[in-house]
Amino acid sequence: FLVLDDIKQSLRNAQLEDSRKRELANALH
Repeated sequence: FLVLDDIKQSLRNAQLEDSRKRELANALH
């Protein structure tokens, strides 16, 4: 269960990173 929670947290963090990068890219354009 703990491992699953870690994986879910990692996925959430990755999604946040992607959305931040997209926002930065949009701001630069």
